[in-house]
Amino acid sequence: MADGLYLSHGDDPYNQLTTAVPPIPASEIPIDQAKFNAWFGPGVPDADVDNNVGRRLLELALIYLPTYLLQRYCNDIADGNAPGAGQVFNLFSPVYTLAELEAQFLWIKMDNKLASMGGCAQLPP
Repeated sequence: MADGLYLSHGDDPYNQLTTAVPPIPASEIPIDQAKFNAWFGPGVPDADVDNNVGRRLLELALIYLPTYLLQRYCNDIADGNAPGAGQVFNLFSPVYTLAELEAQFLWIKMDNKLASMGGCAQLPP
């Protein structure tokens, strides 16, 4: 707090969404005072506060496509789940709509990253 840095959830540094190839820089996990106030400050409705708990890692997951996210995507593929009906969407749905995720090309980016890694069978545990 003295540095004006906060976590969106106390377990953010230990969350499965922080394990990515390449690694997510630890310096990107904290949020600044302005973002903290926008997400958790006075006047933010309780439902929004609840949805913002852990939100920073969802933001980073859209950039770094961590292993946990790719594993969920591989499960969706194996189960035949459409983008709006699978584990990936459920992970993001408290914060993002399907349209917002599609506008960020999430599924295309995951396909590309998986291909570069050799597919679902090559994901690290």
